[in-house]
Amino acid sequence: MNTQTDLLLNLANNLSKENIIKFTDSLKDALSETQILDKAKSTLDLFYEMARDYANSCYDGIDEVSLPLIGLGILYFILPESLFEDILGKKTLFRSAFVFGTLYVILNRELKKYKLFLNENLVVEENNLGKIIYFKHRLNDEYED
Repeated sequence: MNTQTDLLLNLANNLSKENIIKFTDSLKDALSETQILDKAKSTLDLFYEMARDYANSCYDGIDEVSLPLIGLGILYFILPESLFEDILGKKTLFRSAFVFGTLYVILNRELKKYKLFLNENLVVEENNLGKIIYFKHRLNDEYED
């Protein structure tokens, strides 16, 4: 037999009803679990909180080098290619992957530092009505002890 016939026979064997059911079940499991989306949402929320605290001068732990790199990395993906084509050239898969990887590493490092900062500034007070949870770095000077 020729290779095309062998290929079709192997494909037919692999597309048995059992294999299709296994594949669809695993796909359903992967789609029903929203862990990836939840993690992405919590990471974006944390990034927003860090940016808000930095803009309000409540947090100054971002490295001087990281801030412009984060800004440029975000602009790289947001701006149309025609605006920076003369400077950087065309967007390529390799260039975009490099920018995304660098941005991921920098943001991951900065968000870890910010999480530690939040844990250090977390205040939990209990009274007869329940728990009061807040971050002391977000208080105005007039409310601090």
